[in-house]
Amino acid sequence: MTARYPDRLRDWTFRGKALQKTLGLFGPRPPRNCLHCGKLPARDETTKDHIPSKCLVNPDFPAELTVVNACRKCNEGYAKDEEYFAAFLASVISGSTSPNSKQFPNAAKTLAHQIKLRRRIDQVCEVVQSADGSSTLLWAPENERLERVLAKNARGHVWSETGRVFIEPPLYVGISPIQYMNVKQLHQFENPIHSTPIGLSHWPEIGSEKLERAAFESSLRLTLNPSWVTVQHGVYRYSVDDLSTVRIVLQEYLAVEVAWVERR
Repeated sequence: MTARYPDRLRDWTFRGKALQKTLGLFGPRPPRNCLHCGKLPARDETTKDHIPSKCLVNPDFPAELTVVNACRKCNEGYAKDEEYFAAFLASVISGSTSPNSKQFPNAAKTLAHQIKLRRRIDQVCEVVQSADGSSTLLWAPENERLERVLAKNARGHVWSETGRVFIEPPLYVGISPIQYMNVKQLHQFENPIHSTPIGLSHWPEIGSEKLERAAFESSLRLTLNPSWVTVQHGVYRYSVDDLSTVRIVLQEYLAVEVAWVERR
């Protein structure tokens, strides 16, 4: 079910992109209610929340990032999980909890100052030996924390693209490194018609399979659907289809799918 706002707010939940194309104006005006819990906070408890989360994009993010209203409790409640997500993703891609500060400025700063977080991530990394004697790093994420952040961002994308508001948790959140998706899964993910769920419990380091990754990146470029919105090239892009399913790609490494209705 979508959220029900008071009559004075209901006319704000319209299709923002359609209005932009028709009038050449701004997107839909954010309802005063918190987009995440649906409550109407006092004015001094109302904050602005960026979609996507600023920690998931580089500091030179576009000025036109979607901004929604959020109560202080919800906004601050996501902060630690967002920090963890950005730090974990940067560590996996870098193969180290000391990521390159130019590629991952936000995460590098966080990990440099938060020793406990760095140790927490190091503890879930294991070295796996393959039959040919080579080794690969596998990282086990705290999926519940990642899913909270992804659901938050997906909720914002659905609102900005369609005007619909989903307060309840999504029915499905799928997360998978792109390099572990086969060609069929990748094609289905990149295009509106799909049927295969995505998901992987452990994430591989990015440098362990450079040739495979290059092949997958080539496939991505060939099959990319024009419905995708690029927030920051090579860093964050998303797509909203059937009004309630969101796909997100982070760092061209991680594929995400969030849905609020049963997938067919």
